[in-house]
Amino acid sequence: MKFVSNNLVSAVCFGFVSTFIFSTTAVDIRADDAAKTALEMLKLPPRPPRPALGPSQLPLSFIPHERIAFIGNSTAERMNLFGNFETHLLLRFPKDELVIRNFARPADEVGVRQRASDYTKLDDPMAAFGADTYFCFFGFNESFAGQLGIEKFKSDYAKYLEEIKQKYPRDDAGDPPRFILVSPIAFETSGDPLAPEGTVENKNLQLYAEATKELASEKGLAFIDLMHPTTQKFAENAGAQFTINGCHLNEAGDKAVAEILEKALFGAPLVYASEDVYEKLRNAVVDKSWVHLQDYRMLNGWYVYGGRRTWDTETFPREYVKIRKMVAVRDRYVWDLAAGKSVREKPDDSATGELITPPTRFGESRQKYSENQEGGPVILPPEKLIQTCTMPEGFEMKLFADEAKFPEIAKPVQLTFDGKGRLWLSTMPSYPQWKPGDAKPSDKLVILED
Repeated sequence: MKFVSNNLVSAVCFGFVSTFIFSTTAVDIRADDAAKTALEMLKLPPRPPRPALGPSQLPLSFIPHERIAFIGNSTAERMNLFGNFETHLLLRFPKDELVIRNFARPADEVGVRQRASDYTKLDDPMAAFGADTYFCFFGFNESFAGQLGIEKFKSDYAKYLEEIKQKYPRDDAGDPPRFILVSPIAFETSGDPLAPEGTVENKNLQLYAEATKELASEKGLAFIDLMHPTTQKFAENAGAQFTINGCHLNEAGDKAVAEILEKALFGAPLVYASEDVYEKLRNAVVDKSWVHLQDYRMLNGWYVYGGRRTWDTETFPREYVKIRKMVAVRDRYVWDLAAGKSVREKPDDSATGELITPPTRFGESRQKYSENQEGGPVILPPEKLIQTCTMPEGFEMKLFADEAKFPEIAKPVQLTFDGKGRLWLSTMPSYPQWKPGDAKPSDKLVILED
């Protein structure tokens, strides 16, 4: 029988214990002055009147430094992964230095946008950005309601556009933003007998594409049809070529949709200098999108605006500020790449600000620990730990794995053995939250086999 070292188990448990200690005590020792200072950082600066925008009609024109936001469902949200549409815009308008942010979420509908109750308590990322133009990608999630949901969809959509106008004006003068309505894409038939065939899905999607077009016409807004072009594109070859499951675009699908969007917006696709230039810029766009994602949709948002929120008014405002400065650095980086200027190997975040490290409760008199109270926790090396353990008669404890032999298992959060006796170990070096300025998370699922 194999035993996992108690040292390893202790490390797993300690990760959670220390987190809960940190979470349950921050309120007791919070410094009000520090909180007020941090919250001042998130106050919106004065926003003088912005230059006038052109009408919401095709072909579309932009003003220099126009702030463009993508909102809606997973068609837009997955642009964070591939970056093709933003790359097209930057290369087409290199002198305008467009400022582009993605606020889309996979489950968003015009009438249902689930957020934690305290999502905007500290700060509202969309208000902080203040977009000039919104590209709106809705209709897929709503399409499951079929014909019966059409009128509600149009009504909710109209209300949503008015809500955005009221909550997020372009400037302090209250100038409303501009909207471009984009239809849902078609459903791609994969041929997998366990997946939807697509006929019903496409019938409903067509209804919602038409409803989006009707609303755009009623409101005098530009409309982009993705339904018909993607239907034709998906039919060129059998099987899943452009999606991972019929409805979520893969890299090829994202590129195809980017080309359709560009053609609809400007009349003809642009011929780019070289594939190498395009890919270097696209990779930089994806990097920028990842950093921005930590602002509007960090994966462990429970720690920022959920039930485990701690030290929120001291640490998180500074993190928001730093993240946005990091994204601004990447704006400059992608603008220079698009303009053909020389750039360093990677963006420089050295001037994006410093963060604070709040105190932990270890050693605090109200907290009792089994570890040494004076010198801190004592974690014995495996061989010494084994010597301190009393085993049942006939049993022996042996070291199975430790961080010295397998550095990849540092900072474990969960482990289990499978039916073959293999140890599956989940490691999260960035747990519980990625800190702005650190390297990207390198979480791993490690399988150790004797």
